[in-house]
Amino acid sequence: MLQKSLTTTDKLTKGINKLADGSTELSDGLNELSANNKKLQNASGSILDAYLKEVSSALKAYGLKEDLTEDNFESTLEHLKEENSENAIVKLSIGSLSDQLTMLKSYKDGVVKYTDGVGEAAEGASKLSDGVSKLKKGTDKLMDQYFNISLSNMTEFVTAEENMRIGATTDDQVINKMGGLVAGVIIMILFTYVISVFVVHTIEAESGVIGALYAMGVTGKDLILHYLMLPICVTSISGAIGTAIGFSPIGVRQQMADTYNYFSFPEVPNVYPVYLLVYGLVMPALAAVIVNWLVIRRKLAQPALKLMRKEQKQGKFGRVDLGKMGFVSRFCVRQLLREIRTSLTVIFGLFISLLICMLSLDCFVMCDNIRKDNKADTRFEYMYTYKYPTKNAPDDGEEAFARTLKKERFGYNLDVTVMGLTKDNSFFDADVKKSMSRVIISSAAAQKFGLSKGDQIVLNDEDEERDYAFTVDGVTQYSPGLYVFMDIDSMRDLFGEDDDYYNVVFADHKLNIPAGRLYGTLSKKEV
Repeated sequence: MLQKSLTTTDKLTKGINKLADGSTELSDGLNELSANNKKLQNASGSILDAYLKEVSSALKAYGLKEDLTEDNFESTLEHLKEENSENAIVKLSIGSLSDQLTMLKSYKDGVVKYTDGVGEAAEGASKLSDGVSKLKKGTDKLMDQYFNISLSNMTEFVTAEENMRIGATTDDQVINKMGGLVAGVIIMILFTYVISVFVVHTIEAESGVIGALYAMGVTGKDLILHYLMLPICVTSISGAIGTAIGFSPIGVRQQMADTYNYFSFPEVPNVYPVYLLVYGLVMPALAAVIVNWLVIRRKLAQPALKLMRKEQKQGKFGRVDLGKMGFVSRFCVRQLLREIRTSLTVIFGLFISLLICMLSLDCFVMCDNIRKDNKADTRFEYMYTYKYPTKNAPDDGEEAFARTLKKERFGYNLDVTVMGLTKDNSFFDADVKKSMSRVIISSAAAQKFGLSKGDQIVLNDEDEERDYAFTVDGVTQYSPGLYVFMDIDSMRDLFGEDDDYYNVVFADHKLNIPAGRLYGTLSKKEV
């Protein structure tokens, strides 16, 4: 939004400035032309008078009695033609002279009208110039009042398309939401299974009473509804309480706390999607009904006599032939088969627990290695990025030339810094060679883009709408950022800079550089 506003106001300002310059030039030109109107009129009149005198002198021999003037030449020459009507050649010559004088008179009259129009145009152009000048002053005042942004102090400008954190905000929340939905299903299944186990033990403990109720004519449907009542009530009440807490201002704020702290975006309104309400209010009770109905129905399907005797139903695994296996082994195997569901549940729970444990260990190892590598790979103490570089770099610093290009990866337009280094640079372990096409890339860039020695990397300059293709001449260990290293002289030639141009200085201690010359300073501690 800011970029669009700045671009629009910049175009408006430039357009009004050009309009003001053009109207001023037009006014000056027309005024200069208007100042010479009399000269043009006098010159055209002089040409006509001279030609009249010449014609008058030439026609004296043919009976012309008076001098020709601008007012009488037409009638006088017409009368002279009638007097010499018998001489066709003389008559034709007189007619030709009359036509030429008529054209010269028309030319003179046209010059007069043209110069009069120029004078009026000059007056109009002066008014236009004054009006545009007022418009320019008003526009400048408006820009100063409503667009008070000092562009000279702007060090970085990022569009929404190039800001990865905007997309990362959404991705982060989508991952949290999908993970929460899946984890909620798993937890609900486990909870309902635990409740079903409790119900089963209750049924087994009360199997004698259940058998007697069967004998008295109570149906299985009534008993199932009786034993489903507790799970439904527990899960419904729990789901309602959890949904209310989750959608409350405190619950929403707590869930969004990490995102608000990590990303920069305004307060967003609370929404209440229907599918989440169904998920929180209906799904727990529905899952409890399904799981418990399957378990209870199977348990109550035994004959009333077996229930009264509290006989355990022998499953299909109880009829498995275990051969000549010893008693202890036979007992252990049968017990395992009899409790196979519980065993599978334990195995699944262990798998989820170990998976989460390994993910946490992987994250710890990755972050710990990043911390160590960034510290080890950053050899400079200070990096100064210049806005207005001096002719020569400071004596205690090493000059470099940095330029930021772009490369697309994983749907994001990533910044890649092309860094021109001197041959004796002591802060980067990059053996750069004099070439505009061969580069050394950082280990971070090699890992991010999947590159190795001999591959090609294409970087885009969005400002100039130009692509640069480089051949990877090697990979150097440098993890703090996506860097491409090349010889500084070759880089100057590639990007059309002077032979002594630089915009970055590295140093092993703090340098005394005026802050007004710098875009920013990066220390090793900040890295």
